[in-house]
Amino acid sequence: MWDRFIAWVGYADEEPVSTTATVIGAGAVGVYNVATMPERQMRGYGETVMRHAVADAQRRHGINQTILQSTPAGHRLYQRMGFRTVTNVAVYAS
Repeated sequence: MWDRFIAWVGYADEEPVSTTATVIGAGAVGVYNVATMPERQMRGYGETVMRHAVADAQRRHGINQTILQSTPAGHRLYQRMGFRTVTNVAVYAS
């Protein structure tokens, strides 16, 4: 997997503020680890880094399909970016 995994870090004012990672597999770009520092949220950093990472992966690999799993916190952002819910995943921990 590591040969298909690319991580991105977005900077503002020379400080790391946001991350995104992509993994190529099964004809799709998988998006993971989208996060923004709490004090920098709601300013578009996460979306910017994610759009850049996805566009780069699509261009490099000729793939147009992108998938991700969303936390409740990120769901509205992804909908606004054009993603749609196709299923729900339940995670159980003891």
